[in-house]
Amino acid sequence: MSKIRVYEYAKKQQISSKEVIEKLRVLGVEVANHMSTINENALRQLDESFSKKNQPVKENKRNEAQCRNK
Repeated sequence: MSKIRVYEYAKKQQISSKEVIEKLRVLGVEVANHMSTINENALRQLDESFSKKNQPVKENKRNEAQCRNK
């Protein structure tokens, strides 16, 4: 896997470069700007972080149906 720039990763994830930079700083990775490259370890951490954020919340359809009937 090769290095990728912050803005390229942001575009791929459909989020802003600013969000990626902030998340990298939280993860302890210093980047100067949107043109900085992300190494493989940081990229893995970002993927894990944003995949958790983008997972849909499971809804309990049984409770939803019961609420409508009342």
